[in-house]
Amino acid sequence: MEIISYILLNDEDALFLVKTSDAENVTDYIREVERHPNTKFIQVLEKTPIEASFIAVVSDTTSIKAFENSYCFIKPPIIVEDGSKIYEIIVSSTSYLPKAYANLNNVGERK
Repeated sequence: MEIISYILLNDEDALFLVKTSDAENVTDYIREVERHPNTKFIQVLEKTPIEASFIAVVSDTTSIKAFENSYCFIKPPIIVEDGSKIYEIIVSSTSYLPKAYANLNNVGERK
């Protein structure tokens, strides 16, 4: 799954534009996202048997804010594999990274 773009709506919610491909069953995957307790809204934009594009409002901005509060910014797309998000970070100076990693550690596990 790829998070193509995101917009922070408020302190808790973000709007994500998502594309998934090569899913074994796209319909089941969309249902799983829809039933997730943090998902407030989902709208499928396009769906084929092996791909889907959708927008979702999700109540989980903690990792995004951990980076942005440290003057580090996420460059989309965000890759999601096995429940983990893979970010590419844009930062004006590597001196901001220790604070970003400390903030991320406060949120949860990082690899």
